[in-house]
Formats: sequence, C-alpha cells, structure tokens
Amino acid sequence: MKYSFLLLTGTKGNMLMKISIYGLFISFLLLLFSFSCKKTKIEEAPTLPKVTQTGAGTFGCLVNSKVFIPKANFPTRSIRTSIQNDLSMLATKSSGGEAISFLINNFSKIGEYDLSTPEYKVFYYSAQETFKCTEGVLNITRYDSNILSGTFFFTARDTSNKVVKIESGRFDINLLN
Repeated sequence: MKYSFLLLTGTKGNMLMKISIYGLFISFLLLLFSFSCKKTKIEEAPTLPKVTQTGAGTFGCLVNSKVFIPKANFPTRSIRTSIQNDLSMLATKSSGGEAISFLINNFSKIGEYDLSTPEYKVFYYSAQETFKCTEGVLNITRYDSNILSGTFFFTARDTSNKVVKIESGRFDINLLN
C-alpha cells in the first residue's frame, strides 16, 4: 500500500523539485509580463482658460465642441494681436494646422461687435478648409493701452456650406508683450 502511494505522488524529493520548477516558471512569467507592460502616460484633456481681464495671455474656444487652445512652434507666436485703426487678432494651433482670425475695421471701444457685419472679416482655418463667419458676436470687455480681453462665438461656413461652430471663446491679451 505504501508503495502504490509513492507511485502516485512520487518521492518527497521529486515533489519539491516539481514545486520549485513550477515556482520558477511562474516567476519567469511574472517577470516577462512586467517588462512587456508599457506604462502609458495619461494626459489630461485640455480645458478652456478662465475668463479673465488681467492680461494673462490666454485664448481658447470650442470648435465643434472640441477644445481649441493656440500653440505654435518656436519662434512663431501662437497669438498675434495688432490694433491701429483696426483690430487684427490671429490665434494659431500648429499641431492641427488650425487658426482663428479676426479683423474688425474701425475698432475703438469696449462693447459688442456683430460679426455678421460685412466689413468684419472673421475666419476659422482647418488644415484643409477655410470657413468664413456668417453670424456671431465679439464682446470686448476690457480695452486699454495694456490689455485686450473679451469673449466670442460664431458660426462659419466653407464654400460647400459645411458648418463649424465656435463657442465659449475667450481671450485675455497683454498688448505690451
């Protein structure tokens, strides 16, 4: 009886050897899987900057519900603003070939500007298409020698009548930089 028991289970030495071989095999698999797992860095989704009037150097909006934050490669600036008699503002996002531009003729004061007015030129540029503003509002909330701040929204169409909606736009530009 003792003999058949040893045949079924093996000797004590063989059992330890089997346990240590299985342990080595499992350890090897764990080690292999730990090296094969790539840790991916989880990036937070970009969010719009806060609406401010401090010259924070910010610009952002939603383009068809996706966040648009200008960012250009050095030495190009991502936000360019010029005020002579007209307000000219260009925000570029070099990674997607996107840009938003405003040209407000005879700009002079704080207040709302109806962007459907023909003498105002407002565009959204994608990598492949140009969209011209058909309706919207630019609201200048602060304008002095140092700071230009405001909010905006508009709808734009390309030549095939494809629509882009620009919403929740805001900017806070330091004019001295």
